[in-house]
Amino acid sequence: MPDVHGDCSAVSAGNQVFIAGGAVSNVVDIYTLQSYGTITSSKAFTLCDQTTVAGLMHLNTPGSLNCATFNLNVGSMSGNAPIDLGSGVLTTGSDNTSTTYSGAITGNGSLTKTGNGILTLAGSNTYTGGTSINTGSLVINGSLGHTAISVGGGATLGGTGSIGGSVTVAGGSSPGTWGTISLVDGAANTLTLSDATSTDTVLMIGGSTAGSMSLLCFEVGATADRIQATAGKLVVNPGGGIISITSLPGFAPGTYDLLGFANGQASGLGYLNLVTTSLNGYTLSLRSTPTAEQLVVAVPEPSTLALLGVGAIGLLGYAWRRRFSVRNPISGRVLPTT
Repeated sequence: MPDVHGDCSAVSAGNQVFIAGGAVSNVVDIYTLQSYGTITSSKAFTLCDQTTVAGLMHLNTPGSLNCATFNLNVGSMSGNAPIDLGSGVLTTGSDNTSTTYSGAITGNGSLTKTGNGILTLAGSNTYTGGTSINTGSLVINGSLGHTAISVGGGATLGGTGSIGGSVTVAGGSSPGTWGTISLVDGAANTLTLSDATSTDTVLMIGGSTAGSMSLLCFEVGATADRIQATAGKLVVNPGGGIISITSLPGFAPGTYDLLGFANGQASGLGYLNLVTTSLNGYTLSLRSTPTAEQLVVAVPEPSTLALLGVGAIGLLGYAWRRRFSVRNPISGRVLPTT
């Protein structure tokens, strides 16, 4: 403030705030509150109230942002400056654009992803509040600390980095209501659930009742995408999960780990099913071991091919009751259908 004030009082009118001088100054300062469409800066900021940026917030080093105790809502975010969430909530995504943020996000606050775009976090993030993916996609190519991630119906989690907290994927009764983990990005990679505490549940899939499914999307070529839990528990609820396979160059008969976990740390794997049991002329099936849920790709036996031909004729009569398609939320590709 340009003038010293004591025992001051303030009143707002429209987008202006009037601060009276009180006992020390007889000056009245008038402040006009601005609404910025975008912010691009390399300066240090500390919030002093709840703040909204309608469009892009782009912050670069040597700048920084401290949210203190206040909430911040931005249309999208990019840059590499550190962000201290304090105890506030950072909500991003309302302008539906796709961006990457590579700065470190710290503090006790939480992060909420909205909108239809993709937010990629590429930095080393240690904030401890929750992470809510309400809509759109959150891709973790860096790391997250001990945060509890909830993937809402119709929303997607992906990436090739590591997550130190828990992941809960919502179940739904139709494709638009499935929570999704999608590793489809054009290459076989691993998303690591790095919580080292064996008693922690690091991944929960599906709803509590039958038919409330989550979607898991993998690519398979010479190797396969994998979700790997270092030590924690993997739980598939009765709602179950459906697994979609997209082929990469090198796709061939073999056995591929899709979900990896410590010995005996998975339950409910029988609730997992494939979107389709055939792809590129091969048959697909799932197999459980003490440390992995595996995809088995095989060449159909001649008798199986004959049965498939006869069965296809019968299936035509009721295929309309069972057919659905799945569009990958990150790549936009249409996945195999049954």
